[in-house]
Amino acid sequence: MRRDSLADDLADRGDDAYVPPAYGDYGFHRVPNTAFDVLGADTGDTLPGDVFDGVDTDVSNVVVVLLDGFGYDQWRAAEPAIPLLERLADAGTVTPLTSTYPSETAAAITTLHTGVTPREHGVLGWFQSLDALGAVVAALPWTTFDGDPVDEAFPDAPEWADALLDASTVYERAEGVDSAVVEPEKIIGSASDGGLSVGATGIPYYGVADMAVRVRERLEAVDDGAASYTLAYVPDLDAVAHEDGPGTAATRAQAESLAAAVERELVGRLDPAVAADTLFVLTADHGHVDTGGENVDLRGYDPLWNHVRAGADGEPIPPVGSPRNLQLHLEDGTVGRVREAFERDFDCRTYTREEYVDAGLFGPVRAGSADGEIPVRAGSTDGEIPSGLGRAFAERAPDFVCVHASKGMWYADEHLGLIGQHGGQTRAEMLVPFAAARLDEVA
Repeated sequence: MRRDSLADDLADRGDDAYVPPAYGDYGFHRVPNTAFDVLGADTGDTLPGDVFDGVDTDVSNVVVVLLDGFGYDQWRAAEPAIPLLERLADAGTVTPLTSTYPSETAAAITTLHTGVTPREHGVLGWFQSLDALGAVVAALPWTTFDGDPVDEAFPDAPEWADALLDASTVYERAEGVDSAVVEPEKIIGSASDGGLSVGATGIPYYGVADMAVRVRERLEAVDDGAASYTLAYVPDLDAVAHEDGPGTAATRAQAESLAAAVERELVGRLDPAVAADTLFVLTADHGHVDTGGENVDLRGYDPLWNHVRAGADGEPIPPVGSPRNLQLHLEDGTVGRVREAFERDFDCRTYTREEYVDAGLFGPVRAGSADGEIPVRAGSTDGEIPSGLGRAFAERAPDFVCVHASKGMWYADEHLGLIGQHGGQTRAEMLVPFAAARLDEVA
């Protein structure tokens, strides 16, 4: 069963085609917690029970395969050509969820490993300005804006988790569950992986077919009846969609290739007894909007550059976040005039800090928020959370956020030329699938 009417309902919760994150019920941050809940471990907020309508969840193993960039509407378009997707819909339930805000990889993948919102874990976008370094960094690759490794550019830089992360991982909190993360070889052992996989075993792979084999071998090696969670992260489709666009033949071919590998090496060859004891979840962190490659070049846009605030190094802080999640750190008293200029010159929605906090854009502020209500990472600074927002969030929350209706807004050629983009609030970006079925019933 595919729940298209719920997708329409989630999209209609917003206005003017800006879809808000559904943190209160069908939010992406609930995915890992829901998986662990099936295994008897309480790690945080879970999805409504109807995501498992018609699905037998009396299992010992849960496998979550995340296809980066494969939004719900992309699933709908691809399903007739991909037998695995059709069988997942027939054998189980395909529920639409909303991504986090921003609907981008750095925020959402950190959420996938922590089970909390960006407001709680503190990674608010691909690019972040860090006072401790006096520099803008790319969060997940842990590089400077120019692409140099942070550890080389700043030899005294703190560890990734100390610099960026507020929350513990779900693996640390999932008592009694054997957790593993299956990721591309280049990610395993990276700085961000070191912070986000604490409590899980890292398993590298060298191609999507190898990924499916590694997941199969992992499941067949788990002791009978022992609770196991396996996450497989697949970035390939996202990379193609960025360059070619989300609805192109190349992107469709990539989706078909990924599904075929999973079907052949995992669904088709897994020990039947293990398959009958395994819940399979296919999901995504975000979708894509097709910009046509015609994005907004902010170089030379004086209403922005005349008002950006100086950072700890005394240099102006450039826009951070990403092209679809533009975050500005502005001089005192200038937000109003910057907003007026952006809304005059661009088709966009803007938020002041007060507005996006009140709206819970990056995540709701929980009533009476204090240290104990956020699963705080071991080693985090003690003390009261400023204004109930979270330490990392309070440090790097921008003064102003701008979300273009359909384009990217940036100031570097590498990103201005991308056709497929994400990070914003369109339905195409915000809605993602949560497909669940017992693995033996998908075969």
